[in-house]
Amino acid sequence: MKLKVIINPAAGRGKSIVRWKAAEQALRKLNIPFVSYVSGSKEHVGQLAASAAAEGYHAIMSVGGDGTLNEIVNNIVGKAETNIPILVVSTGTGNDFIKSACLPKDIFAAVRLYHEGRPCPVDLGKFDDHYFINAAGIGFDAKVAHIANIKFHKLHGFLPYALGVLRTLPSYRPTHFKMWLNDLEAEFNAWMVSVSNGQYYGGGMNVLPGASISDGLLDIGVLGSLGKLEILRLFPKVYSGEHLANPKVSVYRTKKVRIEAETVMKIQADGEVYEGQSFEFTVHPGAVQIYMPI
Repeated sequence: MKLKVIINPAAGRGKSIVRWKAAEQALRKLNIPFVSYVSGSKEHVGQLAASAAAEGYHAIMSVGGDGTLNEIVNNIVGKAETNIPILVVSTGTGNDFIKSACLPKDIFAAVRLYHEGRPCPVDLGKFDDHYFINAAGIGFDAKVAHIANIKFHKLHGFLPYALGVLRTLPSYRPTHFKMWLNDLEAEFNAWMVSVSNGQYYGGGMNVLPGASISDGLLDIGVLGSLGKLEILRLFPKVYSGEHLANPKVSVYRTKKVRIEAETVMKIQADGEVYEGQSFEFTVHPGAVQIYMPI
């Protein structure tokens, strides 16, 4: 039973290949049969993932960041012959999904899950034709992700997002939103609306501490119309989850939500940035299989 390894050499600000060498050594030490492929582009990652089941592979190993995992998921869910499981070896910048899923950061420990762990069902969120495994956000955080990807792509961890916040904040204004979920219809001005499967994003921010990747629900966070000084004071608290004590931060839980903005907005899904004005999000329980510790 062979493992198909998909490596994104651009992940981790170009250091993914170095980390892959450590993963390769772990695979050989553990006598795991594999064939490795270095992707040439985002689209190539998707093509490699889409063909894995038909080629007879038992599982896919994702060697990259959250964006690499996102691309693999979007090309196997509902498209492959079988729901081929994924082994996550995170070599990206933020690596937020492994925090949300409590997966090991250590490369050898991550590879060892192929023998010592088991594939477990994990929920996915979806808007339009895009699945996301960790989190999506409309407004300020998507703009920050866009700036971080362009301006601070050589940095690691929380730094790209933190510097993106400082770069985006002076010129950004809250947006008017309409939202429909459960029995609620609401209108409000907000900096951002987060739709999360996992609790962490932005390089370790504990945005929605109650979120679970396997509860069949999406967690919705609304950052209301605060002043910019309030935003700066609140920002450090996001890493501990203490920001939820602010009365202008609202949290909801649902299987489906529709959100409309007054203008075309940026939206990020697992760090990948798109644009739109009206979004309908749904949860797809247990839609993908991820190797987890037993």
